[in-house]
Amino acid sequence: MDAAWVGVVGAVIGVLIGSGITLGYSVWRDRWERQERQKDRDEHYKQTLYPRRLEAHQQAFYLVRKIAAAMPDSLKLMKRSRTVTADEASRQLEEWWASNCFYLDEESRRRIIEAIVYAEDLVIDYTIQDDSTHRLDDDKLTSWRNEHGEFRKCIQNTLISLEKGIGMKHVEKPEKEKQADKA
Repeated sequence: MDAAWVGVVGAVIGVLIGSGITLGYSVWRDRWERQERQKDRDEHYKQTLYPRRLEAHQQAFYLVRKIAAAMPDSLKLMKRSRTVTADEASRQLEEWWASNCFYLDEESRRRIIEAIVYAEDLVIDYTIQDDSTHRLDDDKLTSWRNEHGEFRKCIQNTLISLEKGIGMKHVEKPEKEKQADKA
């Protein structure tokens, strides 16, 4: 009877070990297949999104430079031109923004909003009626120079952010996650 029990116990243990190995392999295989599908989806996402993000950053770069070029460098020019072109360039960037903001990285989005606000403030605050007798006091001139300088800094920072924002860093995994996947 002892030999029969040993045979039964051995068979049960063999079945349990075999089932455990099969189950372990199935779990490992499912996990591996899920990771491969996720890699394929990520790669497809990167390949389809990158060209659109690049285009969006390029368009934003162009429109921000257009605002900078349209903004007069002196208050006298602003008085003469009444900043129609600066106002128009700002509106174009706002319209573009409404259709493309999600293609930009977070820093670029923040900087473009700042550029739009600065441009609008300069246009609204310092557009002067076409009155040849109107004379600006020194405080108004100093204020305009300071704000114009801040506007130029804002434009420069926006352009730098747009250059740095090109790419897929928002999709790429941090190095720690990449190493964990390898393990």
